[in-house]
Amino acid sequence: MAQSNRSSPSPQSLRNLLHQLKKGAERWSEHPLAHESQENLRQLAEVLRVNPPPPPSAPSKQKQRKGQGRPGKLSADTIARLRPLYQERLEDRPKFAVGERAYKFLRGLLPESERGVSDRTLYRRIIKPVWTDKNQALTK
Repeated sequence: MAQSNRSSPSPQSLRNLLHQLKKGAERWSEHPLAHESQENLRQLAEVLRVNPPPPPSAPSKQKQRKGQGRPGKLSADTIARLRPLYQERLEDRPKFAVGERAYKFLRGLLPESERGVSDRTLYRRIIKPVWTDKNQALTK
């Protein structure tokens, strides 16, 4: 059998081994449980076996998966609330369509935290879906 060229993870000499053992012992002596009696440690282990600690709670934000892109500037609630309002306004004023008035109207209805959204986002998320739905209804 051929020997490996990798260095072994074990210490090369007895002196290094003793040194590692001493360092490990020093680290263990600094641990708070090192000074507890055996009986207390047994009781603690029994309690943890019977009642294991709860798993760490997941962060409230969902982890963004690869390929999802940037999170949207408009919340789903805002989009659902503004589409029917825009559609109603469009039915009242057909010339309203797309333009500065439409964007100004929609921005006035946005919550303060979402007012910095671009015209393009308003068009893609609110105006275009309403137009698409309206055109599909006309062709049926």
